[in-house]
Amino acid sequence: MLRVNGLFTRLTGRQNIALTTAQEVPAPSSAPASTGNAVVTYAGGTLTVTATYSGLSSDLVSGNTSYPSYYVGHVHNGVAGQSGPIVFVFTNLSGGTSGSVPTQSFTLNDANRALLANQSFYINLHTVNNPSGEIRGQIICNSAVKNLPFAALLVALIVTSGLVF
Repeated sequence: MLRVNGLFTRLTGRQNIALTTAQEVPAPSSAPASTGNAVVTYAGGTLTVTATYSGLSSDLVSGNTSYPSYYVGHVHNGVAGQSGPIVFVFTNLSGGTSGSVPTQSFTLNDANRALLANQSFYINLHTVNNPSGEIRGQIICNSAVKNLPFAALLVALIVTSGLVF
């Protein structure tokens, strides 16, 4: 299996992200005033997220058999314009139609770092009215990542495509 240990050690940055209904796939059924803002930092092997949201069309989805005491917000794998699977789950969200995502930190493995470098992570908050997602914000890496050597970018693409050598 191809390993990329240490390849993305220059993956650092901070980003302010607008969470909007316009970025959702599929588009929400009703969410005229929904907005949010997230601050994302990434350094070495850690992705840190904090966010606020307001004007949601309904409360955040809450409680299920796997996670009975959390409100539904995630970091997903997917490029802009595409939905994707959950990678990281937010905990301790305040719930309701307005609130916050307290600071969450996630350890990135090599595959996650490649996804981040490939602009393949997004933040998604799910509501009762829009369980597939009401507001979304794409995580876009800063220029330090874009300036990785060609070989590093090539490995990132190979890792995200699932090719095994």
